[in-house]
Amino acid sequence: MEKVINILTYLYRNYPNSNQLSYSRTMKILYLIEWRFAITKFEKLTDINWTLTRFGPYYDKLIQIFEDSQNFDIITKFDDHNNQLLIIKFLRKSEKLPLKEDTEEVIDFVIKHVSELKWSELNNIVNSTYGVINSKSNEIIDVVQLAKKYKNV
Repeated sequence: MEKVINILTYLYRNYPNSNQLSYSRTMKILYLIEWRFAITKFEKLTDINWTLTRFGPYYDKLIQIFEDSQNFDIITKFDDHNNQLLIIKFLRKSEKLPLKEDTEEVIDFVIKHVSELKWSELNNIVNSTYGVINSKSNEIIDVVQLAKKYKNV
């Protein structure tokens, strides 16, 4: 399994305009990375236990991972409707990450397919994945078992 912080660092290093990524958008993208890995490798990429909430897949320790890392800074902004947004600012770009090649391929695939999507489009993609559709609210999404079921393995 890969460390979540290494995946996030790779994501932020390779994502266009990564300093504009909100916390919520990062959560959705991280789930899609996990789901893509599960449906292509039939194993978990990380030790994340995704919980299905009314807002979609959720990982309660993500903010702590950002806060514990010296590579990121959390900035609070407000949109035009006075809604609070958490923006994750990536501070360093020079580290070499110990990620496996197939992990990088999955992250690159997800970046390519979501980097230009509007929030509603990204949200629709996440919420239409087999893993989300076939999980119960407030329960853990078993990405590996659902990926196997999805691919008829």
